[in-house]
Amino acid sequence: MRSFWDDMAAMRSLYSAQLDAVGREYGLARVELDILLFLANNPQFDTATDIVERRCISKAHVSQSVKSLEQRGYLERRYAGGNRRTIHLHLLEGAQSAVDAGRQAHARCLAALLDGFSEVECEQLRSYLSRISDNAWAQMKKGDI
Repeated sequence: MRSFWDDMAAMRSLYSAQLDAVGREYGLARVELDILLFLANNPQFDTATDIVERRCISKAHVSQSVKSLEQRGYLERRYAGGNRRTIHLHLLEGAQSAVDAGRQAHARCLAALLDGFSEVECEQLRSYLSRISDNAWAQMKKGDI
């Protein structure tokens, strides 16, 4: 009998296989692709700190990947208004095809996972997963892990 954790590992493997193919196609490390997709899908969270906190990627990996993506012309660092302390990350046009391919990989993975589910079942699943996610983030904020 499979456990919840076995099932999570299988879903993560499917997701990784989809994104790793995109990474190979564009010559991007997985963290680099994750950062591009995060910035594209979450424009309100555009700092390295946002990526570290929300994607649970180490500061060192984010810093190294941002530098690489900047050198490749995929993103640039900007300051907002008069604030010279906070650097905002901005995707450049050169990143768009990799972002589009990553989004297509997301869609393929999700379609495979939800194959055979009705719209009502999908909505219920979203609700349950949202509650599970809220619980996980709450525990992480409390420092209970």
